[in-house]
Amino acid sequence: MEKIKLSEVAFTNTPSSIIGLTADHNVAQVTVDSLSKVEYTSLASGTDKMRYTQLRYSPSSGAGSRILLFVPISGLTDKIDAAGVLGSLYVLRAGVGYSPMMAKVDIVLFRSASYLIKDMNVTGAWGGGNNLVDFKLGHCNYNGQLYLAIKFNTEFSITTCFQGFYTSDCVFRNVVEEDVTDWTEL
Repeated sequence: MEKIKLSEVAFTNTPSSIIGLTADHNVAQVTVDSLSKVEYTSLASGTDKMRYTQLRYSPSSGAGSRILLFVPISGLTDKIDAAGVLGSLYVLRAGVGYSPMMAKVDIVLFRSASYLIKDMNVTGAWGGGNNLVDFKLGHCNYNGQLYLAIKFNTEFSITTCFQGFYTSDCVFRNVVEEDVTDWTEL
């Protein structure tokens, strides 16, 4: 695998720091710039599309149910030309005016011209009070393109962070449900 220097990649609209608990349960704030940001590209992965990342941000804003677009799948031509993700998705929301939401979802979602591989395991989710966070894998059209996606049952602005393997054509774009058509649950 070849290491990609993320210092040459500009991040926009990303959080500047993360607040969490230390091992001894004290609150700690860490700047995002101090976190390890490493991405790798595979030298030989069939179509040379596989990538690995430790940190991939995608913020959202505005009112409406959330959908995270993973990858366009309209142009897949054969079974070796696959597109998708394999890893963990972290969904975060925090603020003074509304309750926090935290979730971790392990996902495998790949599509080729002839195969669909999908699985999802929600390993932790909390939406404040008695609100459970709900996730659905599916596909939808956005700006005339068919995408593999995941849908969240929240209308609040969120930040998603992906860690794992993905194909180079992934976009990791948060949109609101009103901006997509033909949502189909897989």
